[in-house]
Amino acid sequence: MLKRILYSTTFLLMLLNLQVSAQNVNESPRPIEKLSNPKASKQAKKLYKKLLKYSADKKMLSGQMWAPWGGIDEIEYVHEVTGKYPAVRGHDLIHDGSNKRELELLIEWYRKGGIPTLMWHWGAPTKGEGYEQSKMRIDVEKCFIEGTPEYHAMWQDLRRVADWLTVLRDAKGACALASNA
Repeated sequence: MLKRILYSTTFLLMLLNLQVSAQNVNESPRPIEKLSNPKASKQAKKLYKKLLKYSADKKMLSGQMWAPWGGIDEIEYVHEVTGKYPAVRGHDLIHDGSNKRELELLIEWYRKGGIPTLMWHWGAPTKGEGYEQSKMRIDVEKCFIEGTPEYHAMWQDLRRVADWLTVLRDAKGACALASNA
């Protein structure tokens, strides 16, 4: 179990690396102080400012993926073992049936001052959703040919996840780091 937590934490820390620009090889890298999206929400700007502060203070963040399987709440386990909650809590839009709960927990974490991260394990179009389906082979080129089952399945998947991201966007005061697994 500890090995699983360490791997998850290491993965999340890698996701949180701020972009940096080095003045020269002998100087410490400095974070880029402005976001790449000039239309970033005020929540995104607030989160980025928080990350810059951690960087300036030379602090390291810990993180943990939350998973509804396995019979253990890993976030609570980290708290029981260390006495502290991880700064970063990861969620996955892996199964449509659990996405509502994933987003509720993510939004709650953000509102409590935590840093949520969100990823999407995209199943292969026409094969279904979830991790096992993400490993299945398909002809990816068909996803870009109008009229094919792969094309329709791909766009259906993208619309479905976009709808969930809209829920996140419309939640007052919520923001998350995002990635595609």
